[in-house]
Amino acid sequence: MSIQAPLPFFALLLAASMPIAHADDLGVVGPTYDIAEPDLLDVIESRLKYMEKTGELARKQNEHRDRVVAAVEKPRPVDGLKATVTRRRFFIDPTWILDHDIRNADGAILFARGLRVNPLDHVSLRERLVFFDGRDRRQVAFAQQALASPEGGAKPIWSPVSPWR
Repeated sequence: MSIQAPLPFFALLLAASMPIAHADDLGVVGPTYDIAEPDLLDVIESRLKYMEKTGELARKQNEHRDRVVAAVEKPRPVDGLKATVTRRRFFIDPTWILDHDIRNADGAILFARGLRVNPLDHVSLRERLVFFDGRDRRQVAFAQQALASPEGGAKPIWSPVSPWR
């Protein structure tokens, strides 16, 4: 017959056998010095005040604003998109297949691996999409013609910029 002691008893026994920790004052080991470096926030604040006084801050703000405006008005072209030579029509299938199970907090499967989902089964496009490069006058003319067609219902998507505003 074996006697089983509860786990808290062993934990108490282990804690009682450990040495008691205490701290001693070991005295001064070496000299101490004040911090020699200026506070970083003070340095930044004084630099900004100097830049404001000399007009450099306003110049840098204007340069940054101009860069942001230029990036919005003339974004970089999308890599891989080129103007077509012959008229073509593309049909896409945006269906995707779930590659793993999606479970809720309790572990029950909400969506099983292998589920096929086509977003266009749930939401339809109400208009045609017309992609064009706003820097190319031929493409702009084509887009204007396509948008003015009696079929209507077209949405312009320009890259990188359109002269229309």
